[in-house]
Amino acid sequence: REAAALGARREIDPAVVRAIFTAVSLFPVGSWIRIDGRGEGRVVRVGGPDEARPLVWLPDEVGGGRHVELPESGELRWEPIAAPARWRDDPLAGF
Repeated sequence: REAAALGARREIDPAVVRAIFTAVSLFPVGSWIRIDGRGEGRVVRVGGPDEARPLVWLPDEVGGGRHVELPESGELRWEPIAAPARWRDDPLAGF
């Protein structure tokens, strides 16, 4: 996060920040995160036009779910979490 903030303020070259995010993701594929206003989700892809905005699978109550690029607008506020109990035995959930 600090690297992204420094790049946004142009305290370091944004190209360097982009290279860091390409090499080391803020959102490891397969990790679970809690997203403000969206609930819990699983990171299924990183990269794309903005390396700081992953594709996340948001499960629903009946065992399905949907994939969304985050965020649609505004600041992404998230925190890493352990896999929810319902999904711990399913390593491919969301993929």
